[in-house]
Amino acid sequence: MNEKQKNQINIVIVDDEEMIVDELGFFFEDKGYNVNGFTDPKDAFEKIEEDGYDILFTDLKMPKLSGMELIEKIREIDDEIVIFIITGFATTDSAIEAIQHDVYDYIKKPFDFKEIAAAVKRASEKILLQRENEALNEKVQQMLSYITTIHDISSIIYQIKNFKTVSTMLMDTLSEGMEINSVAILKENSENQGEFFIDNYIGLDSDFADEFKFIPDNSEINGTIIEEGKQIHLDNLEKKVSIDGSKISNSDEINRILLTPIQYQESTLGYIGIFNFEIDNFSLKDEQHLFNIISTQMVPIFFQDEKSSSSLQEILTEQIVSTDSVIINSAIKKSQDKNDSLSFAQIRLENVKKYSDHFTFEKFTQKIESIIKSEIPNVKIIWKSLDNILVVARNVSSVNFDLNCANIRNKIEDIARQDDEQPVFSANYSVAIYPTEYRETEEIVEHFRNNFLITE
Repeated sequence: MNEKQKNQINIVIVDDEEMIVDELGFFFEDKGYNVNGFTDPKDAFEKIEEDGYDILFTDLKMPKLSGMELIEKIREIDDEIVIFIITGFATTDSAIEAIQHDVYDYIKKPFDFKEIAAAVKRASEKILLQRENEALNEKVQQMLSYITTIHDISSIIYQIKNFKTVSTMLMDTLSEGMEINSVAILKENSENQGEFFIDNYIGLDSDFADEFKFIPDNSEINGTIIEEGKQIHLDNLEKKVSIDGSKISNSDEINRILLTPIQYQESTLGYIGIFNFEIDNFSLKDEQHLFNIISTQMVPIFFQDEKSSSSLQEILTEQIVSTDSVIINSAIKKSQDKNDSLSFAQIRLENVKKYSDHFTFEKFTQKIESIIKSEIPNVKIIWKSLDNILVVARNVSSVNFDLNCANIRNKIEDIARQDDEQPVFSANYSVAIYPTEYRETEEIVEHFRNNFLITE
């Protein structure tokens, strides 16, 4: 939907008097509204059912179908359309019935167009605000879906040591889950330190991939300097892509590039390169933010030979904190509309990698999820990695939630026991209650961070 359509209000007018339909229609069209008028309420209903409208004006007394009968039929298919009743007089009975069908207002004959204009303006503002909120919520959910999809893949990197295999899985996820056709993973050249080259890719020409190399702070793409540690976005590339003045082979079809650095602490480990892409409903700022988060999830694939060290655990902790912010903030925004309380728990499984030879990831997560759901019904479970889980529940008392989590911990450790000995791995948890204990996303994230500091 383009900007004009987003701000367009569609009005349908129904009255058996053609003069009234025309009179109101001309008035609204002159104000910039999109208007359709009908003298037959059955025709109007079919049109509303087919196309949908934002605002309905309907007379009460009409042959074939009364105004209230029309409203009743419409409410069965659309509970959001704003309804105005056209009437010469309003009775108590009609007012009660109107309230039952969520009628917005009465428009009395003869018309006071100044009052009508003010009433429709108020209704339009309400509709546009609702659209904006829905679009924002859809965008947040879509972003969250993309991030958790990457998490699902990231969770199994413990079990795969080959860089090419893991990076291909991640690129396939971007391609299939986000419909990005051309993506590349760049890493540093061991023979030419400081230079980054395309190590793995899908949807790119092989000659282009071979020649696409640069050194941050010393190289430029089509005249734009690649700054160390910063995203670079290039759009409307009408000519061939060139690096440091040299044109790259077979780059005629490349018209957009987004390079996002993959960083750990102060070091740039690599880049994720996205080419010729467009994510529906996302602005450039949204896209940049999304890939900054995704790049964080990709840090561990650059440490495939260091899985036994504590550095990977630190990396995964940073990755989890970044994603927690998105998930927790989304849940809080939803709860504010419904005045719900929220209970968050972060569950950390210690030494679970030592147990990894005894299960498949799918069977293991099914076991753990079954335990959590048995203690907390209607709970949302987000796996952020093999050993980190975020749990979100609504309207559960803080005391009960803490007891639930303690039971979950005990049950998890029960399945980790072998021959009645100590558990092969252990479970710890931390709880945060919104809004009684914490009122901001950042406070909850910081609480979890402080409770799971790396001490290895």
